[in-house]
Amino acid sequence: MARVVLTPQKCTPLGLQPTMTAPIVDGDVVPADGRSVLVVTNASASPINVTAQTPAQMSGLDVAENIVVVAAGAVCKLIGPFDAATFARPDGGADPGTVYVNYSALVSVTRGLIKL
Repeated sequence: MARVVLTPQKCTPLGLQPTMTAPIVDGDVVPADGRSVLVVTNASASPINVTAQTPAQMSGLDVAENIVVVAAGAVCKLIGPFDAATFARPDGGADPGTVYVNYSALVSVTRGLIKL
């Protein structure tokens, strides 16, 4: 399998009921545009971690990956937006200008992507 490229859903002044789908083992690819926010719902009995990879460096040191805990029990969490300076995959590699997102568990987890 390969990562899933999530299509942002546009939020408008009239609101948005986001479409939520289950993530896959390989994770997601989302835009590093500073305007996209990941919505994650965890209906499982245990908390999960959602990790946005950070290929950036500051003063030659790697920036720590962004790990967000989503609590158990149908909790919804918004993660982002993802700025290019910190989160964008570099030019010359796979999926430049995007963010790789991984999930520590998949059962009873859904996610969607909203563009502000």
